Amino acid sequence: MEDAIKVLLAEDSPQDVELIEEELQQMRLHYRLQTVSRRAAYEASLKDFSPDLILSNYSLPDFDGLTALRLAQQWVPGTPVIIVTRSLTELIAVDCLKAGALDYVIKEHLERL
Repeated sequence: MEDAIKVLLAEDSPQDVELIEEELQQMRLHYRLQTVSRRAAYEASLKDFSPDLILSNYSLPDFDGLTALRLAQQWVPGTPVIIVTRSLTELIAVDCLKAGALDYVIKEHLERL
């Protein structure tokens, strides 16, 4: 899978991982998915996996979407980050976009990916 898009998914819900992966498959993308749920694993993946795209839940066990975004900007600058979450207040969404997120997607509307 040499030309596969490397997608790093920061998500702690196995059901949501499955839903997001189903959506990626429907897009017929040639991709490799690496899933993490903890900050240490996320940081290691930024360094070792070098993703082409990052999808991050906003609320994770030991970090949040803004932290995920800032870490990505530090370790893999220019890599697009999309916040994927169940609910996001308008204020948090604006903060994420101002901080450099490419977009945000509510999980009930994963087709927007």
